Amino acid sequence: MAPSAQIATSGAIGDLYNQLGGANGVLGAATSSETALSGGGAWQQFANGRIYWSQATGAHAIKGGIGDVYFAMGDSALTDIGLPTGDERDLGNGMWVQQFQNGRIFWSGATGGHATNGDIAAAYAALGDSAYSYLGLPTADPVSVRSGVMQSFQSGRIFWSPTTGAHIVHGGINDTYTSLGSSAFADLGLPTSDEAAVANGWAQQFEKGSIFWSYATAGVVVHGNIGAIYASLGTDGPASLGLPSGQVTTLADGSQYQQFQRGLIYWSQASGARIVHNGIGDTFAAMASAPSAMGMPTGDEVDLGNGAWMQQFQNGRIYWSGATGGHAIKGGIGDTFAAMGDSAYGLLGLPTGDEVSLPAGWYQQFQGGRIYWFGPTGGHMVRGGIGDSYVNQGASTGLLGLPTSSEISADGGSYQVFQGGRIYWKDGLGSGTVRGAMLDAYLSMNASSGLLAFPRGGEVAIAGGALQDFEGGRLYWHPNSYAYLVRGAIGATYDAWGGSSGALGFATSNENPTADGTIQSFQNGTIAWKNSGGTVVNVVKGGIGDTFTAMGNSAYGLLGLPTSNEITLPNGWYQQFQGGRIYWSGPTGGHMVRGGIGDSYINQGASTGLLGLPTSSEISADGGSYQVFQGGRIYWKDGLGNATVRGAMLDEYLKLGASSGLLQFPRAGEAAINGGVSQDFEGGRIYWRPNNYAYAVRGAVGATYFAWGASDGALGFPTSDEAPTDDGTIQTFQNGTIAWKNSGGTVVNVVNTGGSKPAAGDEAGYIRWVAGFAQEEQRRYRVPAAVSIAQSIIESGWGQSSLTAVDNNYFGIKCPAYGSPFVSGCTSYSTSEWVNGGYVTIQAGFRSYNSAADSFLDHGYFLSLGDPTNSANRYYPAFLTTNDQDFVRAIANAGYATDPTYASKIISIMDRYNLYQYDV
Repeated sequence: MAPSAQIATSGAIGDLYNQLGGANGVLGAATSSETALSGGGAWQQFANGRIYWSQATGAHAIKGGIGDVYFAMGDSALTDIGLPTGDERDLGNGMWVQQFQNGRIFWSGATGGHATNGDIAAAYAALGDSAYSYLGLPTADPVSVRSGVMQSFQSGRIFWSPTTGAHIVHGGINDTYTSLGSSAFADLGLPTSDEAAVANGWAQQFEKGSIFWSYATAGVVVHGNIGAIYASLGTDGPASLGLPSGQVTTLADGSQYQQFQRGLIYWSQASGARIVHNGIGDTFAAMASAPSAMGMPTGDEVDLGNGAWMQQFQNGRIYWSGATGGHAIKGGIGDTFAAMGDSAYGLLGLPTGDEVSLPAGWYQQFQGGRIYWFGPTGGHMVRGGIGDSYVNQGASTGLLGLPTSSEISADGGSYQVFQGGRIYWKDGLGSGTVRGAMLDAYLSMNASSGLLAFPRGGEVAIAGGALQDFEGGRLYWHPNSYAYLVRGAIGATYDAWGGSSGALGFATSNENPTADGTIQSFQNGTIAWKNSGGTVVNVVKGGIGDTFTAMGNSAYGLLGLPTSNEITLPNGWYQQFQGGRIYWSGPTGGHMVRGGIGDSYINQGASTGLLGLPTSSEISADGGSYQVFQGGRIYWKDGLGNATVRGAMLDEYLKLGASSGLLQFPRAGEAAINGGVSQDFEGGRIYWRPNNYAYAVRGAVGATYFAWGASDGALGFPTSDEAPTDDGTIQTFQNGTIAWKNSGGTVVNVVNTGGSKPAAGDEAGYIRWVAGFAQEEQRRYRVPAAVSIAQSIIESGWGQSSLTAVDNNYFGIKCPAYGSPFVSGCTSYSTSEWVNGGYVTIQAGFRSYNSAADSFLDHGYFLSLGDPTNSANRYYPAFLTTNDQDFVRAIANAGYATDPTYASKIISIMDRYNLYQYDV
């Protein structure tokens, strides 16, 4: 194939093409023929660009990034920026520019290519070569904004409109303008000037305001009403107020303020503009949150004379003078100062410090004193001698706390009330603080208007407490007590006894009237003054004194005052008081005895009686009380009175929980009975006999025991406490047991072999007497006790048959013994047997026993052959039954008796006498 023909170049375009190296140059081969331009001139396309020519501009190549921008503009390129008037120029650092008739195209790798034209291009060009360092290259094409055009550069922007002209916005001002976003044009409009230097910064004017920038404040917008006010100050604005340091803040009511470096401009519809500056402005500016803390100014600064100035704000005032500096007064302290009116300046002067926060409240120092304020206490001035004393005592962080009143004139002096006390002042005496218990006592005596008049000083620490001197006497105080006045004749006696360091100790009451004078109590005694004979001292000391003191204030309510000195006992001491006694010995310590327990104790011989000395004070318990003594206890309960519990009775009572247990409180003291003693309690009775323990009897078991004659009855004294069983409880006695069953709600009375057989006809006595034998038989051989008792009644005729009387045989069991360990022999008797429908008399051998108990045990052995589980036993089916009646039927069916009605007779007796209650 033949090579394609080369496209020709000619004229000025050809000449430039050849200068650039032709097809081997930067433009490469021609790709089109020369094309005429409608406005005159021509252009030709090459592989890597174009060459444009006109009579006015000459020939110039457009290529690379600049060419890309120009070609992308299409037909509009010729109208927007025209033909190139110069070749592209290397600006260094990878930046290129080419001049066109109406503008320039810039290109760099960082920014791409962008054209500048019109007034923006003119403003940019006016910067000369500094444009590249000042603004950098364009980073975007021009865009329409508001009523004009904007083009962005690397370090700023150029804005143009017909009304504002073209202006550059760059640096910090541009950053601030940009940060406003879309609101920038609405709030500020377009720039109407270039940036200009002002005091310590720069400013640029916009259609609706200005932007100020400095290294100290960064960029801040000033516009609207505040902007107009600031602008009206001219050069005095930045000079006097400094640059704006905060944006305009609009408050809920529509008012506005803006912070400046040395002041503030506030504007409202109602009051217009207020400027805060000079010393007051410096003070306001230095405050951490001045606008929120102080609010806005409501007036201009006021000359107070003598170099002092004041300006009113919504939430307070700021005062300034050369001597004091500037300080704000606000909040409760400000309200307190303002409420004092003009007298404030005379009494307190100007503030010399700012408000100081306290753990609870605030205070502020003035030239002549302080104002303290706290919500619960309000605001109060502290000054003069009282103020000096207050500060010396630690002020609000000391014991006095905050003031709750201002200084009050009284009785030729004055005082001021604080949370923790009062400070009094009187000419000639100075200041004296009264607080705590001292103050309580002082106030109860009408303070400076009373007998004590004014304090001579503060309280003084002494051994064990404190004292305070007053014009009219002295107050004494010790921990956990009140303060009491000692004065007059009693006071003289007290001092003679060594005061609080002497035997009497601290006062525990004020002086009180008696029928013949007055009396005053002390820790260790009393001093009485009698109209008839001077003073009498009763001292409470030593262990008794320690006991009395340990009781605190309750001692006087419970015991009253001593009515004697201590009295020596063989083994201790006691002292009589109005309401009782205190006993003390080394082993037992000191204890109060009083009231009903005390009366009972004394009636029983007190410490020389059986109870000995008390080892505890009265103890409240379970709706009553008790007191422990060496030999027992005395209990007391309303409605029951007093009762002493001691010895074995007390051991049992304590074992059962004392008054908190089932027995509750004693109804009386112990009473002698035949063979021992008993004592009644709310919940039962305790029995004791010599050489034994004491045991309580109560509840259903107790009711049965009492019905049996208690200790005088057949059962005798209890030998154990009630103990649980699988189906209830059981208690043992000398002659038996009483058991109570949950299943039957019945009480089982048991009498063992210790008693004599009841007389003939005593059926109940017989049953009680043999019940123990029957129960033992049941325990060993599982024969129900009810069955054994009923069979013995039938077989022995209630124990009166000759077989029973001579040979102790209660069941008519015949010989031989078949290995029974309970049989002692065999005796022949005549007996009736049921044969062929009638009774016949025969001679037979019957077993003999040493005792009734052996007869019952042999009865069980006979029926079980010694093992109730032996299935080879003739009567084994009876041991498989589940009730007493079936057991009887089973042994009858097995041939126990020849009488066909035997089972019915036995069951009838069990029912009639409720013998089931004895089953165990």
